[in-house]
Amino acid sequence: MRVFQDAALERFWSDRLRAWPSALIAGAAALLLYVATLGSHVYTADVAEFQTLARSGGISHAGYPAYVLLQQAFAKIPLGTLPWRANLLSTLFGAATVALLAYVGHRWTGRAAPAIVAALAFAASVTMWNESTLAGVHAPTLAVGAALLVLALRYLWEPSL
Repeated sequence: MRVFQDAALERFWSDRLRAWPSALIAGAAALLLYVATLGSHVYTADVAEFQTLARSGGISHAGYPAYVLLQQAFAKIPLGTLPWRANLLSTLFGAATVALLAYVGHRWTGRAAPAIVAALAFAASVTMWNESTLAGVHAPTLAVGAALLVLALRYLWEPSL
């Protein structure tokens, strides 16, 4: 049951809009870009710490136990080097962020091409590219934030449990 009517949200969540293909295209393109440029060697500072924790477990300097557990799961994948696998987790979260950005952009504008171009421009920005190709908690945090944005917009449109 809708508490109030909002024309912008009605357009945003219209059944006529199929935004998932835009999300899939942008997310896949970002994933290909990030995997192609993924580092396979031990890095420095926090990245090296998370790459090491992927093998040893433990607690990072700032916590992040769920991230460390996910890193340990990725360490078991029989592909590439351990640092590459540790970086791969950030790559997947970065691509998910780009996909969600394209999804929201398509729903917001009603147009696929601008949404995909904007999401890919974000994906190719220096900061996003860096955070999505090195082990760290920034790409996962962005992905969770993007997912929460979609959920908040959905809840605002149609409050429910």
